Amino acid sequence: MPEILCGVALVAVLSACGAETPESDAPAAPAEQAAATPVTGDGAPNSAEAVEPVAPDTAPAATENSEEGVEVAATGSGGFSLEIPSFPSGTTIPDDYAFCVPADSGHVKLGPNKNPHLKWSKVPEGTKSFAVVCHDSDVPSVADDVNQEGKTIAKDLERIDFYHWVMADIAPSVTELKVGMDSDGVTARGKPPGPTDYGARGVNDYTKWFAPDKDMRGEYGGYDGPCPPWNDERLHNYTFTVYALSVDSLEMGGTFDGSQLISAMQGKILDKASWVGSYSLNPKLRSAPAGSSAAAKATTPPAADAPATSP
Repeated sequence: MPEILCGVALVAVLSACGAETPESDAPAAPAEQAAATPVTGDGAPNSAEAVEPVAPDTAPAATENSEEGVEVAATGSGGFSLEIPSFPSGTTIPDDYAFCVPADSGHVKLGPNKNPHLKWSKVPEGTKSFAVVCHDSDVPSVADDVNQEGKTIAKDLERIDFYHWVMADIAPSVTELKVGMDSDGVTARGKPPGPTDYGARGVNDYTKWFAPDKDMRGEYGGYDGPCPPWNDERLHNYTFTVYALSVDSLEMGGTFDGSQLISAMQGKILDKASWVGSYSLNPKLRSAPAGSSAAAKATTPPAADAPATSP
């Protein structure tokens, strides 16, 4: 069952996202879209010896999706492949996987906040564990105008990264994370980080975003979905990346965030594969014809920590 926000905490999170009043009804969740065919690699031998370790701060290759007219993330150089059946790569992320969704009254309301279905294949030889990262590469670097009536966030404003999903020490026998497995609803003050049956949860950047809020501050472990500013002129892109690692455990210990995970993986990556989706709460962008807004592009999580300003 989804975990539910209530009372003051619910008002606090909706206020932070720009809503006027809490919504009592659960947001309508669209049906899961048909599975897309994974983008394949370049045919290089699928072995640890044949694949050079990839640094997390190296951008993944991209290929042109001629049918959709957008760029989509390529798989690893050795054929390591990630698929998200929940939505085709290079397309819009359904509301089912968002932290906030549009509201009839006010601007937004809480979303179903389910993690999407990730499944990976053609695992490199020698893989001893996996890690999962999802980040938004289009977060405003200045938060002054975020969700402010009568103002917009310029498309050309400098952007920074925001981690939405941080997982480490996923066993080599695990090759998928099903819908709702790590998140099924918004949890006030966050889901607990640490060990689970399917890996170790790190903390996402909602931990930083809600830190000043006495009703919502806490450690936000695992997955929490998109909630971009409703007045942002830029479409936000979310890159999901699975890393195949050469060690059983990164031995993070305690609570760790996305930047710390990226640093710990240095020199231990056998291969990686990515999938990208876009999301917006700006009514103008949501109603724009297909192909009229910026293409969804895969980007790489940053190597250094950066202050989070908005999810």
